[in-house]
Amino acid sequence: MTEQISTQETTTPMTSESVSVLAVILIALIFSIGSSYITWRFVQAYPPKGQDRIVTVDMARLAVSSAFAAAKSSQSPEVAAKHFLAESDKITDAYTKAGVLVINSQAVLNHPGTTDVTERYAKTLGIDLSKQPN
Repeated sequence: MTEQISTQETTTPMTSESVSVLAVILIALIFSIGSSYITWRFVQAYPPKGQDRIVTVDMARLAVSSAFAAAKSSQSPEVAAKHFLAESDKITDAYTKAGVLVINSQAVLNHPGTTDVTERYAKTLGIDLSKQPN
């Protein structure tokens, strides 16, 4: 004996409960999208004041490049080190006066590339970072 499988679909009529749940979901979705858009527009119009208030510098890379440059020149290592420290302190003081926190990048677990100011330090110090020892 073969059993026949019924291909008739059973549909449940929409009740007022299912319509009200659907309406609540749609209304919540509309409010969520609206709230997100308003928040996004507000942040675009009034960016946070703490933005770019922390920068990172790879001091080890700068020190190695400075020592490498001093070794190639006639400058003694002691004089080069004193010059490097004095000039880097001046740059750091300028950031401090502007209210910006400077952190050694070796101590930071993660940072976006926009916070790294090592190239700016190198340019001000007169260090060519592309000519580093291997």
